[in-house]
Amino acid sequence: MKRNFHLIIYMVLSLFLQYADRAWAQDTSCPVVKVELERLPDLNIPRSGHILFCAGGEMVIAGGHTSGFVLTSTAEYFSGGQWHLMQMTYPHDHGTAVVLKSGKVLLVGGSESAYGIGQSFGVEYYYPETHSFEGFTILDRKRAMASAIETDGGKVVVSGNWYADDDIDFFDGKSTFTHLKAVSAQRSRPIICRISADDAILFSQYDTNGKKVDYIVVDRLQGEPFTTPLFDDWSPISWGYSDNELGFIGDEEAGVYAYLLTMENRHDGSLGIAKVVGTDFSLLPTASPIPMEAGYGRIQYCGYVMADRHAQRGYVMGIGDDSRLYLLAIDYSQSPAPLTLYYTDPIEGKQNPYMPALTPEGDLMFAGGISDSNFSPFSSVYLMHLGTEAVAASSGIAFGRWVWWLLALLALALLTAFWLFRRGKNEKLEEEVTPLPVATVDQTLMNRIHDVMLNEQLFRDCELKVADVAQRLDTNVKDVSECIKVSQGVTFIQFVNGYRVDYAKQLLRQNPDIKIAELYMESGFASERSFFRIFKSFTGMTAQEWMSQED
Repeated sequence: MKRNFHLIIYMVLSLFLQYADRAWAQDTSCPVVKVELERLPDLNIPRSGHILFCAGGEMVIAGGHTSGFVLTSTAEYFSGGQWHLMQMTYPHDHGTAVVLKSGKVLLVGGSESAYGIGQSFGVEYYYPETHSFEGFTILDRKRAMASAIETDGGKVVVSGNWYADDDIDFFDGKSTFTHLKAVSAQRSRPIICRISADDAILFSQYDTNGKKVDYIVVDRLQGEPFTTPLFDDWSPISWGYSDNELGFIGDEEAGVYAYLLTMENRHDGSLGIAKVVGTDFSLLPTASPIPMEAGYGRIQYCGYVMADRHAQRGYVMGIGDDSRLYLLAIDYSQSPAPLTLYYTDPIEGKQNPYMPALTPEGDLMFAGGISDSNFSPFSSVYLMHLGTEAVAASSGIAFGRWVWWLLALLALALLTAFWLFRRGKNEKLEEEVTPLPVATVDQTLMNRIHDVMLNEQLFRDCELKVADVAQRLDTNVKDVSECIKVSQGVTFIQFVNGYRVDYAKQLLRQNPDIKIAELYMESGFASERSFFRIFKSFTGMTAQEWMSQED
C-alpha cells in the first residue's frame, strides 16, 4: 500500500512539474511591477542640463541651467534630509563629470553661454570631504556634450563635442590636457569603453550636430578604426549622460573589461541590450522580449544602462506617454537574463527627468529636468527604492512558474493529508518518519577560521573567496562554508563583510580624517558603493553618521 501511494505521489508531481516547465518555456512575458516614488525635498535651484553623481557617499547635483535658460555655477549635495548649496567655478551646462578612483570628481566643459550656445574650456575638481570646488586648468579644446572615462593608470580620456570639431584628448591626471589623436567620425556624447588597462574604444550614433548617422565607426585609442556587424541592425543609444562607466560590469583586477549598452533597432525602433567585451559586440540573450509598452501607452527608453555590480543588475530608464517613469531591470549574471519592468504613477507636470543616478544603497535618484521647455526646469527630486532587499524580492523565476510549483506542493500536501488520515489516529508517526540529521558545528574548524581572519586579516583582500580560506586551512570549500553557515547563521560573504565593517570602524576611530577611497580599499571592499551599502546594512547608519555617534 505504501509503495503504491509513493508511486501515485511521484506520478502526480511529475505531471505537474512537466506542465510547469512547459508553461515556463511558453511564458515569454516580462514581469511588470508597480513601485512607489518617494518625494524628497526639492532642490534649492531648478535645474536642467546638470550632472548628477554619487561622491563621498552623498548624492551631488552640479551645474546646468536654471529658469530662463540661464547658466548656474552652483551645485548641491544631499545630507541630513536636505539639499545644501555650493558654489562652483563653472556652470558645466551639458558638461562632463568623472568620479575618479581617488574620490575626487573631475568636471569639464559645457555650454559657454545661456540657451545652450557654444562650448567652454572650464575644468575643475570637486572635493567631497570639504564640499568645495577648485578650477585648476583648461581643456585642450572647447567642448560641450563630451564624454570621459578614467583609465586604470589614472589618466582620463575625453572626446565628443557639440556644434564644433571633435578629437580625442588625454588628461595626465595632474594638470594638463593634450591632444591624443584625431577621430574617424565627429561625435557628440560618445560611448567610451575600456578594453584594457590603457586602451579604449569610442563610438556614437550621433554627430556633433545631434543627428543620427547611418554608418557607425568605432575608434580605438591604440589601434585602427573598425566596424562591427551588430551596428548594421542596431544603433547604440548614447544620449543623456556623460559618465560611461555606469554600464561597466567587468572586473579590472581580473583584467575583464565588459559593458552593457542600450541598443535601438534600426528597422522597428525596438530596444535591445548589447554586451561589449573588449572589441567583441553581441546582443545579450534575455528571458523575455523587452516590452515597448505596458498598458498605459508606448515607452520611450533613453540613456545608458546603469549597472549595479553589487546586485548584478542593469537598469534602463524609460518615460511613458502619460508621464509615468519606467525602469527596465536586467539580471545580467544569468543567461538568458531575466527582465523586470518597474513603473510608477504619473509624475506631476509631465516632467522629463534627466538620467537618474545610483545611490550607495542601490536605489535610483531622479532630480531636476524639464517638461516642454528648457526655460522652465524643475526642482523636484524622487527616489525609487530598488536596493538589495527589493532586488532580491523581485528577482529570479517569473511569477507564472511559481504558480505551478505552488499547485504541485498543494497537491502533495493534500495527498499526504489523505494518507495520514487513512493510517488512523493511533499509528505512531515516529515509526514511519526518519528524523532529519541535525547539523553539528565543527568548533575546532570555526576557531581556526576566526584565527586566520583576525591574525592574517584575509578579509582585507577584496577578491577573497571561500576557496582561499579552505586552501589556507588545508581543508575543503564545503566544510568551510557549512561551518560558517551552521555556527554563525550567515553566508561566507556576510561573514567576511562583518570583519571588513569592524576593521573600517577601527580605522575611523584611529583616523577620523581618513579618505573614503583609502578606507574602503584598506578594509577590503571592492568599491566605494559596496562599502557604503554594506556598512549601512550592518550598522543602520552611514559611516559619517556612525562617526558622529562615536563622538
